[in-house]
Amino acid sequence: MMRQVFKIQDLIEALSGVEDGDTADFGTAWANHRAEVRASVDNLVTGLFGWIGTGFDNDDQAQAIQDVAATIAGLSASVTALQNSRNNQSVGGLGTVVDFTSMPTGSLPSTFTLGYTGSAGTLQVANGVGAYWSSSGNSNRTCNFTFNDLETATDYQKIWLAFGSSPEWRNSSTYAVNEIHGRKNAAGDTYVFASMSKYTAQIGCVVGGARTVFVTKSTGFSFKSNGLYALECGTVGGLRTYRLLEGSTVVLAHTEAGTTSQLGAGYRLSGGSVTAAGIPLGQLSPGTIAAFALSDNQATTLVGSFARMYRSSTTAVGISSGYNQLPANFFDNAGGNTEDLSYDLATGGWTVANDGNYWVKIQSGMTGITAPDQLVWTVFINGVPYEECGNPTQRGSSEVGGVRIPTSTGASTVVPLQAGDTVTWGYWSNEALVTFLNGEASGKKTHFSIGLLNRSLA
Repeated sequence: MMRQVFKIQDLIEALSGVEDGDTADFGTAWANHRAEVRASVDNLVTGLFGWIGTGFDNDDQAQAIQDVAATIAGLSASVTALQNSRNNQSVGGLGTVVDFTSMPTGSLPSTFTLGYTGSAGTLQVANGVGAYWSSSGNSNRTCNFTFNDLETATDYQKIWLAFGSSPEWRNSSTYAVNEIHGRKNAAGDTYVFASMSKYTAQIGCVVGGARTVFVTKSTGFSFKSNGLYALECGTVGGLRTYRLLEGSTVVLAHTEAGTTSQLGAGYRLSGGSVTAAGIPLGQLSPGTIAAFALSDNQATTLVGSFARMYRSSTTAVGISSGYNQLPANFFDNAGGNTEDLSYDLATGGWTVANDGNYWVKIQSGMTGITAPDQLVWTVFINGVPYEECGNPTQRGSSEVGGVRIPTSTGASTVVPLQAGDTVTWGYWSNEALVTFLNGEASGKKTHFSIGLLNRSLA
């Protein structure tokens, strides 16, 4: 037991390291503690540097830790590049990797457009470390960054961020945040996001600055300081299926019901954001970013030849008399299509890549308020009516003398198509109606499907 009374001899022993013969005094305890610390420093330096020997100091220890951190950051960037290359080989399309760890210390390159909100702090690059938050002041601040050097070829995107540290966290209301952005516009105010603090993950979208959260995970998630995280915008499940991955593990997945998020040619940029949280004595910093990567993510794992588009809007549209194709933008979502079938939501058409006989099906919801005296579904090939299908949809009479209005109508048939042909659905009606056909948020009520039955042998 160490004596409680401090003596001058103990101080001399502690400073000199020479044992005075009293092994129960303060001097001996201090000397033993110092020896343990020195041994820990020696073990850390020899273990990380691969050196042999003893007597290493704190500077050696600090350098060893810095070297390991730089190595891990570099490895994260390399893994990101490999993952991106693997994805491109799998699905094709465009792709790129930005390795922040190999850049000179200073500002982010001009391939990133930066926008700040808040008053203090900047996103900077440190060679061997990555893109980090340079703190200043004690207020909240966000940097929204957009990679302006490449757009994906399709609406299907996969965006990676490799991290060298996790966003700092103080409590449930004070924490830093890192986000991954896909389907971003040039203005940077419309995108799909995966947002991560230390213990919470979210998927959602921002449209014109208005934020909508689709799904949140607040239990069972902990941001990994050297993790590789990816946001998928559009998967084999459809254009509006989103996933946040940690490596190859799915953290969150969500299929959007509706059309709140934006897609199309003007929304194929990507990027992310970092948010520092102000605290009384400074800022909590977001995670350091080792690398950024982007690629097309259109899945090619579907077997056969099949595609589907649907209407999620519940707004009813009208019909005209005579032969007509469905109104422009009647269908607002597409998904689950194989690469031999390409879609145009504006016209509601599928264009085929192979000659053959194709099965096509239409199903549509109706308001149930009114219906034409007679409507017959009609297949159009390259904008020309080809064939009327199914039984006529019409008003009927109930057994008690009232008018019976159906709430759903559909038809299917088989049509021969040549490569490059576009098939759409339309109708023949004996009268016009202002409101008639509608949809449902999940897409199960109003949809257009197509599949190749057999290819031409010619």
